[in-house]
Amino acid sequence: MQKAPFVQFHTHLKEGVKRHNYFAFPFETNITMAIQTLSNTKLANTELLQKLIDCALTCEECEAACLNEENITLLARCIELNRDCADICLQASRLVQRDSEIVDEYLMVCEKICRMCAEECNKHHHEHCRLCAEVCLACADACHALVAGEAH
Repeated sequence: MQKAPFVQFHTHLKEGVKRHNYFAFPFETNITMAIQTLSNTKLANTELLQKLIDCALTCEECEAACLNEENITLLARCIELNRDCADICLQASRLVQRDSEIVDEYLMVCEKICRMCAEECNKHHHEHCRLCAEVCLACADACHALVAGEAH
């Protein structure tokens, strides 16, 4: 049985060209596979971008709310992690958007800070902390899924 030849097509991005390889099948199948792959990648990235931005904004809201609580000394680590998480999520969204070659490594860092922030927020009994923990965990899971190739 003869192997199908490799076919390459290019996706033109703002920053350059991304090459995709596929085994050649009948023309219609190739086009369908290519479109589905690009659509799935774009959808996964769009969903991840939304989760990253939601997480950053939620962390900033939680930080601001923590600063207005009565005993902010008890919330110091929560505030610090909220700031770190918001900054890292925003930077991750930029790297995802431009399809940076270090995006996978950065998403692993993002997943870690999101889980750390969620763990700290779960120690407090404020509604803003509960919501922040929930959003951070969803973002961490989305980062993990994309790096692991599980994103749909």
